[in-house]
Amino acid sequence: MNINPISFRPVTIATLNKHSSNDITQNNSTNPLQSSKDYNMPIIAPNYLANISFGGHLNWDDIAKYSADMGKRIYSKRNVTELSKIHEGANGIVEGRGLPEQWTSRIKDISKFDKDSFIISFGEMFKKERDFADLDRLQSDLSNLFQKHGIIDDKTPLSVSYIGHGFQAWAYKIGIGEDKNTGVVTKLFKHDNNFLQNHGNHTEQNLAEYVKNYAGDKSEFVKFYYGDTKNGLMTVDYLPSTIEKPTEILDLTDLGIGYGDDFPKNRINGWICDFGGIETVTNLVGNKLAQDVHKLIKYAKTPEEKVNLFNKIISQSDGTDEFKDKGIGLVHSIKHMPKELQPEMYQRCYDLGSHRVNIALIQNIKNFERCPELDALAEKLTTNVEDIKAQETIPKEIKHIPSQLAHKFFEEYTDTKHSAIIKYLARNINQYYMNMPNRVNIYQTFSENADPYASVALINSMKYLGSSRYDEYFEKFFSKNDTMVNTTLARSIDLFNEEPKLQQKWIDKLLACNDDQVTAGLCESVSFINPDLRLSLFEKLLDSKDKVSKEFLAENITTVKNYAQHSDWLPRLLDGADNLIRGALVRTIKTMPDGKTKESWLNTTLDGADHFVKAMVSQENKA
Repeated sequence: MNINPISFRPVTIATLNKHSSNDITQNNSTNPLQSSKDYNMPIIAPNYLANISFGGHLNWDDIAKYSADMGKRIYSKRNVTELSKIHEGANGIVEGRGLPEQWTSRIKDISKFDKDSFIISFGEMFKKERDFADLDRLQSDLSNLFQKHGIIDDKTPLSVSYIGHGFQAWAYKIGIGEDKNTGVVTKLFKHDNNFLQNHGNHTEQNLAEYVKNYAGDKSEFVKFYYGDTKNGLMTVDYLPSTIEKPTEILDLTDLGIGYGDDFPKNRINGWICDFGGIETVTNLVGNKLAQDVHKLIKYAKTPEEKVNLFNKIISQSDGTDEFKDKGIGLVHSIKHMPKELQPEMYQRCYDLGSHRVNIALIQNIKNFERCPELDALAEKLTTNVEDIKAQETIPKEIKHIPSQLAHKFFEEYTDTKHSAIIKYLARNINQYYMNMPNRVNIYQTFSENADPYASVALINSMKYLGSSRYDEYFEKFFSKNDTMVNTTLARSIDLFNEEPKLQQKWIDKLLACNDDQVTAGLCESVSFINPDLRLSLFEKLLDSKDKVSKEFLAENITTVKNYAQHSDWLPRLLDGADNLIRGALVRTIKTMPDGKTKESWLNTTLDGADHFVKAMVSQENKA
């Protein structure tokens, strides 16, 4: 399996010189909200585009602009949700590759296909599923929808199955016909504005559209068909366990990204089936010209050719924004050069005098060889920095910066109120402040100046302070009265495992928030808190009406001591429960020791359940 350099259009020096200033404006990541006027990506496969009926329900000009912006760069959580508001006329639709061809290719008369109505109805059906899951209803509704629009006839089976969930979303497989190895997965997000930075509604549609826009099909990422941020869903290809390994692997650094969620559960025989966790690594993100320069040099056949290309491009410096984009690509290509030439090359790029080129240099300090020239350059790049984007980049790279310079930066920005700087420094506070009093002092200053996003990072770093200070800082962050912060506190409640009285105090205060996301954080954490407190917490959490919370409780019920003695729990948990909660309960009950309690609980749970939940038990009995 080879790293594939053909994930982009072929590039030469000649084609690099053809980029216009307008192209640069659109590609430049510093101009994130400008749309491409000639963007015209179809909502379904191109072969069917010409004859499709436009029903007028959706504004495709707005959808095209929204999709273009979503694919241009990777946004922060707050900016990507703001982008959705800016493009309100798009109705939340992100085009991706379009409706799956395995659906549209079945339509006999494509000219009569009203895709607008289909997409709107599809989203509304899954919105119902978020409110109350009933797979029987969903299958019936989808079957009627697919028949109405000519995708299937009344003799063709359409199967809908629930295939799992995480903290962010539930996943459903939709298949047509008898082949169980084909289909489409719809990912339905739980809480619309969940705070995890590289996950959730809006964010994952953005990440998928970015990868599709810059890498196309030539990567190991699953095909992204389309997204719907209004109804909180996205559709991707189904990857069976029997799928052959991808033949083309994308080097993510070519796009300026990394994959921070690369765990076995997100991989199927080499394919990546989930877009959550993609993060910006370099300022190659959203900059096609810089990417092209980087690629041109990186994939040159010989060291001599790489050096010649570098020298030829940098000799064309004219001070324009277009050349500065090329300079970004040049910086990121230097690590592929002969080591003895790298110090001079990095210095030549620094001499271009561009803040954006300097950001690329900061991102490459980790690749600097230790020598006087590069040590001096690292100091220039990280001290007395005026450009705010460079100031944000330094803490993100802080663990790669020489220790003395890192300490200097920490000291210089102790009183900063800038959210991104606090966030990234907080993640590394233990590495640069081995002396506890100094560490506590800088943490205290950060916490006073932190907005909710920075507060989340500080809470996640609280373990570096020592348990005697947890209560003090829980109080400080709790006083911010913010759902995102309080949910993070709830998910960090296990910090008090050795202090049951304090843990109980904070359980009670967080429950009093009466906020579904905060409660869900506590429900998720039940199995991790002090065993002696689980019983009382579980009792209190059972009153929650939130679906996500109840699903976590259903999964964690057996982690509580003597759970089988509490026969009143089951009816309380089932009060208003949908079939996802019932399914989670069935999976948990099946792990219980054999006995009357197990049988009784199963019977109670299955009473009124849909066929999917009932089948979970009948299939086990057949086995």
